[in-house]
Amino acid sequence: VDFGFTHPFVWQAWAKDPYGTLYFVSNKMGVYQMNPTKEGGGLRRISQQIEELLVTIDTGLYGIRLIWNDRQQGLHIFVTLLSEPAETTHFFWEQRSNAWFTDTFVNPEHNPLCCVTFDGNLPGDRVALIGSWDGIVRAIDPDATDDDGYDILSSVLIGPLLTKTADEIFVKELQGVFGEESGTVTYQVFVADTAESAIYDDPAAEGTFEAGRN
Repeated sequence: VDFGFTHPFVWQAWAKDPYGTLYFVSNKMGVYQMNPTKEGGGLRRISQQIEELLVTIDTGLYGIRLIWNDRQQGLHIFVTLLSEPAETTHFFWEQRSNAWFTDTFVNPEHNPLCCVTFDGNLPGDRVALIGSWDGIVRAIDPDATDDDGYDILSSVLIGPLLTKTADEIFVKELQGVFGEESGTVTYQVFVADTAESAIYDDPAAEGTFEAGRN
């Protein structure tokens, strides 16, 4: 399938959730939420946490596409290079926690050129669909264990951990409790005088958690 997208103006940089709230990206790459039922339109900027990541996007080179994912209760913002398949960072905003996450496909051919919400009758038919560079339409499945044959890698950085008086902290032990069917989780502990230097230093400790209680 040739999706035929060659110009950024054919992209739909807006989406609507089931409650009628409209989400859109401005020409300065700010993400806004607008509730038409509220006085004054209820316009609110929701992208403050990731502004430094969004302002670097060249909208002449990248296409912006938004879609609402009702099962995951959030907004996908797909940012795809228009000239060729290439690694790029997409964004997801979770409504319940007002938190932003970044997504990157291992295979650049999977980057979305178009997307749509398919609202069928069966639970498995109510999914978000994306059409990618390789001409294949795929569904976003939160239960999938891989990305169409490619391993899914995820990470989270917790911290920095500080006391009110900036005392030194002694880490005695770490306890990890995961689901019985969880995959393995690799952890690393970073230590330094500042948060910035900690993430660039070698880990002071590392290991692997298994499923269940560790």
